[in-house]
Amino acid sequence: MSQKTSRKSVLGLSSWLRFGIGIAFAAILAGTVAMETELRESSLRSAEERTAMLATTLAQQAADTFQIADLALSSLGRLIGEDTPTTNELALLRLDMTELLRRVPRISSLSYYEQSGWRLATSESEALESASNQARADFFRHHRKHPGNDLYIGPPIRIEASGEWVVTASRRVVHPDGSFDGVLLATMRSTYFADVYSALKTDKQSRIIILSPSAKLMARSPHDDALIGIDVSDNIIPRLIREGATSGSTRQFSPIDGAEVISSFHRLPGRLVAVIYSMTLEAATAPWREGLPYRLLVAGAFLTLVVVGGSRLVRYARARQISELNLLAISRTDALTGLLNRRSFDETLPIEWMRCVASGHPLSLLMIDVDHFKAFNDTYGHQAGDVCLKAIAAAISSAARRPRDRVMRYGGEEMIALLPETPPREAARVAERMRAGIEVLRIPHAASPLGFVTISIGFSTEDRSTAPRSSASDLLADADRALYAAKASGRNRSLASDRPAQLLSAAAYG
Repeated sequence: MSQKTSRKSVLGLSSWLRFGIGIAFAAILAGTVAMETELRESSLRSAEERTAMLATTLAQQAADTFQIADLALSSLGRLIGEDTPTTNELALLRLDMTELLRRVPRISSLSYYEQSGWRLATSESEALESASNQARADFFRHHRKHPGNDLYIGPPIRIEASGEWVVTASRRVVHPDGSFDGVLLATMRSTYFADVYSALKTDKQSRIIILSPSAKLMARSPHDDALIGIDVSDNIIPRLIREGATSGSTRQFSPIDGAEVISSFHRLPGRLVAVIYSMTLEAATAPWREGLPYRLLVAGAFLTLVVVGGSRLVRYARARQISELNLLAISRTDALTGLLNRRSFDETLPIEWMRCVASGHPLSLLMIDVDHFKAFNDTYGHQAGDVCLKAIAAAISSAARRPRDRVMRYGGEEMIALLPETPPREAARVAERMRAGIEVLRIPHAASPLGFVTISIGFSTEDRSTAPRSSASDLLADADRALYAAKASGRNRSLASDRPAQLLSAAAYG
């Protein structure tokens, strides 16, 4: 432990104690908030799952209802046949309609309209308007315009005589040549869906809605006449349906009453009609709120414990932190030279490589080797070799001066300099400063042709704008090859990997 660290831990003990207690207090408080936030989110996710399941179930019920209406209309279509019914046939058709309603009570009325929009047969007098022409009604215009024979579920209609809202399902009637001959219409009271759905709601505040393909409310539980028929096409769920979504969940503010709700929707198979189940956030978070007072009491007890026992905790944590920092520094530092070690290099190179790739700035790597170092050890002994390596490490480090430059011991007498944002010319200057700096030391070396210790340097630069390499390993390999080329060409020199046969010196680069 350094004297500076010791002085801070001793003289600043009382300050660290107060700070530590505050941090621990804040940590528990933040942890409590985070835990409660997660528990609340868990309640909301659970509510989303429940609403999604209920929306699916209710959509199936609605699909079954429309399927029954479709079967009823198909049956009536077969009775009508391909020719316009006679008066007697219309009377029989009305009897069949009445019998179908008796067997299928969820359908409120059945009607048959000829090609001009006049009603020829109906199950009961109050269905739609008693004698009005429906040529301009949405369901009628749809079938007159579209030749298909699929069931059409249109927007809700309000019966003028009773003021009651009904959901419409209709089929096209055609001539033998396929041309338009009228419409068969089935209606279902909006209150029917509201009554059925009210029994399936999980709480009184939940809302259930059936949306028409045009995003109008066809039915709602709880029922409200004032809301049936309103257009909510600007809401997020209709937008998702128009984009092709068949189901989903979202948290939103209700477009009807502004309440914050969790809404899950499910489209009826093959149709743009959707059932939406909405649960208020108040109802969704009720399970979380039930246990909240107890959990807050427990959190308060822990906070009190932190305040009372904070002094010992801070001293222990401080001592352990210093120990871990010392161990970390030792694990990343070469004990002999004081340079960063091979482990640090293995961690730093990939990081600098990714920065180079991301930013496009050049990255230079210098491999440095002490010339004839084995002969130096054999001549002067390993202790002298250690002293020599220390001096070389210090000189090389002084040549790489920028904050992000890193000089590391690679192994034995090999060292590496990693120079971010350094183009080849600048890398050559740094390499030459290193080489010249060692030469100036004039460390005696009887086994060297020059009589003193020298170094050889090979370097490579990753420039993404010209022939980028595929990996950091390629950059290292190129520098290694340049180093061998420098040694092969006489040592005491630096060579670039892309110019292995040319000596690079400070003079060459101005």
